[in-house]
Amino acid sequence: MIKQIQGRRLGRKVGHRVVVKSFPDLTTNDMKHYLMPTVDKSPQQIILHVGTNDLRDHTPTVAAENIVDLARKLKWNLTLKLSYRSWCQDQTMFQTML
Repeated sequence: MIKQIQGRRLGRKVGHRVVVKSFPDLTTNDMKHYLMPTVDKSPQQIILHVGTNDLRDHTPTVAAENIVDLARKLKWNLTLKLSYRSWCQDQTMFQTML
């Protein structure tokens, strides 16, 4: 989904450094471990596109709960943006869960 985004090129357009990391086939629980080195560098923002791979083994509700758990773990002094696909029928669900 994001592997075609070129961080350097995007960074020039927006005026600051952009790093794009793709972790194909990982679940939300896997991302908890892969994100820690990035979080340790104290970024100003992290944009996550997660949850789609969780649907192979879980219901949309469980996938949403996993995303919220991940967001809570990362919610320190940074802006966290979640990107989720149309599989989430109730798009306000995340707002009430966070």
